[in-house]
Amino acid sequence: MESWLDELVPDLDEDPADDRATLRLLFADTVRALRGDEMDFQLLLPDDDAPLAERAMALSQWCQGFLYGFGTGGAVPRDRLSGEVEEVLRDLTHISQASVETGADAEEEEQAYTEIIEYVRAGVQLIHDELIELRVASAPPDPGRLN
Repeated sequence: MESWLDELVPDLDEDPADDRATLRLLFADTVRALRGDEMDFQLLLPDDDAPLAERAMALSQWCQGFLYGFGTGGAVPRDRLSGEVEEVLRDLTHISQASVETGADAEEEEQAYTEIIEYVRAGVQLIHDELIELRVASAPPDPGRLN
């Protein structure tokens, strides 16, 4: 987490302690939501009252940030990921490159946006769950642990 914080909030002349504390809370809340049984994980995006183009652009940027973090995090080698995770990563790449074209039925556009949000949310949950399983499976045995 500290290297992530160093990248997001570089130690400049100003005191970044408040920013770092806020990001630590966001991180802890996100981990809790991803690991919980309630499917509480939500993407941090503009509210529904923001224009659709703004929300869609934010979703695209959210996916860019997720992919950047996934790529630089070195979580696991890509060849150890399931086909489902690879598919989600490809889809997130496409979403991160999406542009917004309005003109169709506003209700259809809202429905499509909602479906994409749900897909991204579920896909990120799938990736998280699989990475946890891979980390547990590849962790060295704990000699003090009884089986």
